[in-house]
Amino acid sequence: MKTAEIKEKVGRRLLEMMDEMGKPVWRMPWVFASVNKGFKGNPYKGINQVMCSLYRNVKGYESHLWLTDTKIKELNGLKYDTSLRKYVKADKSANVHIKVGSKAIPIIKWDMIERKDDFGNPITDKEGNRLLFPLLRWYNVFNADCVDGYDFSRYEPKGLADGSDVLTCEQYEERMLST
Repeated sequence: MKTAEIKEKVGRRLLEMMDEMGKPVWRMPWVFASVNKGFKGNPYKGINQVMCSLYRNVKGYESHLWLTDTKIKELNGLKYDTSLRKYVKADKSANVHIKVGSKAIPIIKWDMIERKDDFGNPITDKEGNRLLFPLLRWYNVFNADCVDGYDFSRYEPKGLADGSDVLTCEQYEERMLST
C-alpha cells in the first residue's frame, strides 16, 4: 500500500471516530493521562497515541494495551510454519480469541530499510555508509478488552488508569521547590 493510501486510511478512520463521539472535536473529552502501548511495552507516539486514546474513549475500553492479529494468534498457541505457509496449532490448551464484533484500528510505523542491489548486497555512499530509505507500514491493532482467554493485567500500566495521580502545575511546582 502506498504512503498516501495509508495516510488516507488513518485520516478517514480518525474522522469516523470523531463522528461517533457526537461532540465537537475541539472539546477533547478523551484523556491522555494514560499511555497506550503495544504488547511489547513500547508506548505509542504521535497519531497512534491520538487514535488509540480516541478509540478507547469512543468504545469505553479500560485497557491501555493494543495487540496485532499476529500477536493474538501467537498467544493462542499458533506458530507460523514457513514450509506450510500457514499457522499451525502448537499449544492445544490455549483459547485466546478476538470477541465477535470487535474492530481493529490502524496504527502506522516508519521503518528505515537498507538499500540493496539486485544481488542482495548493501548499497553504500562514497564514504562507505549504508544507504537507507524510509518505509511507512500500517498495522491493525485490537484493544486488549476485545480479546478473551488471556489475562493482560500484568501488562497494564500501574497508576495512571484514572488520572488521579497526575499532578496539577501547582502540585508539581510545590514538589520541585520542596526537594
